[in-house]
Amino acid sequence: MKRESPHDVWVGLRSNSVSDNVVEIASVPSTVQTGYGPVRYALDEIGSPRLLIPCTWIDGLETLTKLSGPSLSVRLSSLQGRDGRVLYVDLVLAAPVLSEVFAELCQEIMSRIASGGNPGEAVASTIQDFRALLADPKTQVVDESSIGGLIGELLFLLKITRNGAGSAAAWTGPMGQRHDFRTSRGSVEVKTSLRKETTHIHIHGLEQLSEPAGAPLWLAHFRIERSSSGRLSVSALFDELVAQGVPPEELCTRLAVMGCNDPYSPAWNASSYELEAFDLYAVTEAFPKLDTLSFRGGILPLGVSGLEYQIDLSFARDRLIQGSDMEYVIEGMSE
Repeated sequence: MKRESPHDVWVGLRSNSVSDNVVEIASVPSTVQTGYGPVRYALDEIGSPRLLIPCTWIDGLETLTKLSGPSLSVRLSSLQGRDGRVLYVDLVLAAPVLSEVFAELCQEIMSRIASGGNPGEAVASTIQDFRALLADPKTQVVDESSIGGLIGELLFLLKITRNGAGSAAAWTGPMGQRHDFRTSRGSVEVKTSLRKETTHIHIHGLEQLSEPAGAPLWLAHFRIERSSSGRLSVSALFDELVAQGVPPEELCTRLAVMGCNDPYSPAWNASSYELEAFDLYAVTEAFPKLDTLSFRGGILPLGVSGLEYQIDLSFARDRLIQGSDMEYVIEGMSE
């Protein structure tokens, strides 16, 4: 039996030469059945290739929409048919240059369904397997320091949600706040170094190490090193946070603000790392820093529009927080 070509079917739909008029949009059935009807080829409003996988509602089905990325839209659509409305997992290609890959993705999904696979599981597992191939071809390489910085913030979020806090609300930096994390108990600024032995960190502006009014400020310093078999990556930490109870929509909102529109993006997962060390410092007047109190009126000298500087943390060892005191701070940030 000749294998049907998704490309040929979509071309036929564009020319209006084929459509069985079974559902409210122009579509044609494939030879694959899910138990709720045939998988259908269709087009979206602008003619992009589309695959409709009929299914029934089960708890967790909506999580499939989280698999959307810059090149692929995954949604749930209820379409009117001859015998009533039918629920579909609705896949639409968003990057025309990847049409061949999308066709292969659709064929693999149908192959897994034809072999007895659950429709939702077939969609999820196939998209995960094709994730690298579906990456936006226009995606720029992400600077490693940006990847490392994001990993550090995700690591700290992991620490403060490990006891079931289950929220990203304390992660305020991406939402335009002065510090990376803030609760009623205080604020935390996170810095990440990509070498185990480094003691130098970069500070951007006078506000970054300025204490919030009436509350303490701490500095969390992660030291990570690249490893081909490392357990730390943006995608791995995202999965761990979701498994820990943090709502994925909260995470995705903050990640997008930081430029990471897809936690599984190859650009943001170009390297993996291992955690070498974690230190927590109390940022007090004795901490080596420049802040708004370092200049008269908290204003930079005339003609100076910005300030960046380095701190050598070896001069702040007496500000280290350890043991039960560190646990107290982390628990306080779990509110």
